[in-house]
Amino acid sequence: MPESLRETEIRLIVEGAGGRYVGVLRDTFEGMETIVLFVSPQTRTTLSIPFSCLTVEAVREQIAESDAAFAGPGSKCKCINRNYERLQSCRNHSVSKDLR
Repeated sequence: MPESLRETEIRLIVEGAGGRYVGVLRDTFEGMETIVLFVSPQTRTTLSIPFSCLTVEAVREQIAESDAAFAGPGSKCKCINRNYERLQSCRNHSVSKDLR
């Protein structure tokens, strides 16, 4: 994680998307990227996103997908962790985009 992006700034990105910031998992496994953890305020589910994909839009999308999966009576969540599927598509995007 770049030193220039402090925890306060990560919190602002998550909260700007409507989530509640939980924390950051660094160096959990060798070669694994840093993961940002946050909670959907509606369902109180804990969600995560790879640091390289951290944008307000990506967090907002993750919350919306989770909320939709839990919407409605008797709904059964068929969630999968899409973070790693998205990793390839967002790897080239800059985190600093939200900080400008």
